[in-house]
Amino acid sequence: MENMDFVKWKDVTITGGFWKDVCEVNRNQTIPHIYRMFQENGYLDAYQLNWYPGKKVPHAFWDSEVAKWIEAVCYELGNRKDDALRRMLDETVGLCRMAQEEDGYLTIHFQSVEPELRWRNLRDSHEMYTAGHYIEAGVAYAQSGLGEELLKMAVQIAEHVWKRYGGQKQKPWKYGGHPELEYALMRLYHCTGDERWKEFAGELIAMRGDPPLYFPIEEKERKRDHLCSKLENGNGDGEENYFHNDYSFYQSRKPVREMDQAVGHAVCLVYLMAGAAAYAREETGGGLQKACSRVAENLIHKRMYLTGGIGSSADNEGFTEDYDLPDSQAYAETCAAIGCVRFFRELFCLDRDDILLDASERIMYNAILSGVALDGRSFNYTNPLASDGTHHRQEWFSCACCPPNAARFISAAGGNVFAWKRGQAGADLIVCNYISCRLEEEKSGIYLEMHTDYPWDGKIRISVQDARDTCRLVLRIPGWCTGWELSISSCRGQKEKQRGEKTEKPVPVLLEKGMEITLTLQMEAEIVTAPEQVKECRGKGAIIRGPLVYCMEYLDTGILPEKISLIPEAKWVPEKTRLAGREIVVLKGKVHDGKKQVPVKAIPYFCWDNRGRTPMAVWHYIYKKGELENAEKL
Repeated sequence: MENMDFVKWKDVTITGGFWKDVCEVNRNQTIPHIYRMFQENGYLDAYQLNWYPGKKVPHAFWDSEVAKWIEAVCYELGNRKDDALRRMLDETVGLCRMAQEEDGYLTIHFQSVEPELRWRNLRDSHEMYTAGHYIEAGVAYAQSGLGEELLKMAVQIAEHVWKRYGGQKQKPWKYGGHPELEYALMRLYHCTGDERWKEFAGELIAMRGDPPLYFPIEEKERKRDHLCSKLENGNGDGEENYFHNDYSFYQSRKPVREMDQAVGHAVCLVYLMAGAAAYAREETGGGLQKACSRVAENLIHKRMYLTGGIGSSADNEGFTEDYDLPDSQAYAETCAAIGCVRFFRELFCLDRDDILLDASERIMYNAILSGVALDGRSFNYTNPLASDGTHHRQEWFSCACCPPNAARFISAAGGNVFAWKRGQAGADLIVCNYISCRLEEEKSGIYLEMHTDYPWDGKIRISVQDARDTCRLVLRIPGWCTGWELSISSCRGQKEKQRGEKTEKPVPVLLEKGMEITLTLQMEAEIVTAPEQVKECRGKGAIIRGPLVYCMEYLDTGILPEKISLIPEAKWVPEKTRLAGREIVVLKGKVHDGKKQVPVKAIPYFCWDNRGRTPMAVWHYIYKKGELENAEKL
């Protein structure tokens, strides 16, 4: 039986290039900025449990944001020592330990502000969600070599929830409205080896959506006891509230094993499916895996933006129907993009389908990175594909789930580069993403370095320092690539060349110490079109180059986006420049403004809104000779 898993982030050191810049900004700017926001907005002070009537109340699950920040700092310290970050971490972990109750409970809002509502609103209170993020932080703390202190706290939280909700014997099943605990429990299982956590994750997945639902029963019980939170979604409990009566929002419309579409709240969906795919890797029988695959296929082909963003509606922060992908109204929450990569990573270990890696790459370079400004100190919560200039990044949000989520994703970016596939036929080391890095895996004896200017350039060079175990290197050819060339030089002077077209894959390379491997991917700018079913994009095109989606800002073109038409035969030439202090590659070409051809430049989508408010668009009408001239005459 084949076994597959990604190489741990701690075994991969990002050494240069594009992602080195991203990681340095994250470490030196984003993580300290988030900590300052915690201080300024009273997050850390709240761990003193000193709330009083009239004091500002953020949302009920705000300490999940602190937990995500802790996780990000753990990864950073696992990568490299930093005394200032360690002091911040120790102070924050100390506050968490001080606030945690003897029975393991830790959700500050329901300890300090509304203790009477503790575990009385599973649908909306996010207590299981918050528990999940604390558990993930504890796992990261231990895996980073920082000690067992936070892991013990995480186990206490898990045991508290398990004692209340584990091993349920009769319906209606009780589980949290916002998934996250499921995936966290699988991580805790892998970290501790305790089978309880895998079994509990499986129970929560199996119960979700299996009628009758507990949420409406729970609501009636709150009304009976005159318990109504100050923080209920929408207009409070009741039939007038959209979320509370469309249980697809909470991923409870049907059992998980029967799911076949991306529905409801986008973050809820991908967090649930990440947990389901992680559990499916441990179970016998493929029912859960098949459900995950069906959802992923629907998501990628019918409910995902070109940038990899997901969730087209602000009304439910999620999905509506197939091909409903309005560009300027796109919700495309940063957290949803991050959760989507997590889901696809887990599913790739089951399905081995390269389309999952293609989608993950597109999401990473566009939908996730657009969520953080180039200076690392302001953020997008939503990531539309067009703006009239009113959209602008913010340094913080009333619900600030996205900034620390992006921070933890970037801090562990090394964990997205390589994956092992092991079976009777031997071991394959798959290169899933092309990032300048050093792989040092003591267990396998594989030591290699990868050097590249990707995504700006398609040339990748891999040097093998050691390869004690016999294994083959599998090089991924991205879906956007139209052709490639591979050269291999062994330490004995032997040389080999391979080349292929888009649909062909290189022959896996048997690794040897001293080997030099060079892969060159053809990387051309091209205009792509959306499926005909996407009404908003009919007659329009967008520019991509490699994994990057490009857009045009009024600041650069001087032309309003709706006046720009792409010329099909125009050449888009890459040119290195700097934008907001970061080296990037822009594309220079010509468009039609309704009267004539004019030279313009396009910038990577993730760079938009870094120079002030300005109109922007990814999709533009494609120029057809005669149409615009005739329209001008009319």
